Amino acid sequence: MTLSEIISDYRNKHGLSQRKFAEMCGVSNGYISMLEKGSNPKTGKAIVPALDRLQRIAKVMGMTVDELLTLADEIEVDISKRPALDGENGPVDDLDLEIASLVMSMSQAKKKEALGFLRYLASREDN
Repeated sequence: MTLSEIISDYRNKHGLSQRKFAEMCGVSNGYISMLEKGSNPKTGKAIVPALDRLQRIAKVMGMTVDELLTLADEIEVDISKRPALDGENGPVDDLDLEIASLVMSMSQAKKKEALGFLRYLASREDN
């Protein structure tokens, strides 16, 4: 059984949407979607989940990482520790990374448009 099938089966068995399951795991909805598809839709490359994220997913499913890895056929896991990224308001989370990923995939014109909109939103938050 693949990790994709394990996650999808668990969600379906428990009546959970990808969004709700992602929320429970503390990861983005996009990340769960990519795990279930088995690849990043933008790059086509296989998703190699980080150990800390697998721990979160396993915990929500009521199992250990060992049990999850035993169930999954030939799963590659990123066990390297990424340096903690800190933004102005604390550690960078999955939402920050998803926003950054979206912006990096845009054309220069779209980036300028997005920047203008983000500046507008940021100015409204302060008031």
